[in-house]
Amino acid sequence: MYARWRFGQIQRVDVPLAAPGPRPVVWMLVGTDSREGIDPDRPDAGGLLGEELFGERADSIILVRDVPGRGPTMLSLPRDLWFDPPGDGNAQRINGAYNDGAGALITLVRDELGISIHHYVEIDLAGLDRVIDAVGGVEVVLPNPGYDESLGLFLDESGPVTLDGITGLAFVRSRHWVNVVDGEAVPDRRGDLGRIERQQQFLAALGDKLLASRNPFVLHRVSGGLTASVRVDSETGFGALYGFANHLREAIPAPELPVVNHVTGGGAHVLLLGDGADEVLDLYR
Repeated sequence: MYARWRFGQIQRVDVPLAAPGPRPVVWMLVGTDSREGIDPDRPDAGGLLGEELFGERADSIILVRDVPGRGPTMLSLPRDLWFDPPGDGNAQRINGAYNDGAGALITLVRDELGISIHHYVEIDLAGLDRVIDAVGGVEVVLPNPGYDESLGLFLDESGPVTLDGITGLAFVRSRHWVNVVDGEAVPDRRGDLGRIERQQQFLAALGDKLLASRNPFVLHRVSGGLTASVRVDSETGFGALYGFANHLREAIPAPELPVVNHVTGGGAHVLLLGDGADEVLDLYR
């Protein structure tokens, strides 16, 4: 079977996973911010390549679970979420943990948030544009026109908008989104939280498009892009990954994780868990 053959080409990664129990499993989906393979001549290259990168970071961290009573539910962990475990001198943002490998990120989530991870999927966002173009673009619904000048992204219409590879990748990575409301520029002051909302909307739409296609030529291009850009844990089988894709298509956002702004002793602007965070995290524990 072609799909299983392609699945066998996906790169595997060994990570410390929890054994499945009686409750629905938790998937961790990570989008990395590798610059490898990004064309410096593309319209959004300034925003994608402009900041110096030391090591590789987890640009997006999303937990997906079929939550009892809710159905498939998606929780994004803000990349600036800050942990300062007492006594170990290893304070860090959650996205920085990935610099020590996917296993370090999974361990941090387990130890600091109390969430066990059963399956792991990683996608290099620099290669996401190939997948988007292979399915003929992804449609999102915008309440207002908007733009991110740093990425060269300008979406001039509200309502259903089809994003191609370049605009789709910029949309999910935008950190400086500006809405245009009645002709006035209104910056999205939510920062990382606004970005999370856009990413969740886009991933659900992409999952729907991936599973809806039956054209063998489209599926060939999609599978080629996925195998070049995706890594999964060594325990995940074909059926489980197909089920995960269905979860993405059906997933609704979890309640927003309460966070508060914080400035570290070194002057870094980060986020701490706020009141009510445990109620949201308990959905995944």
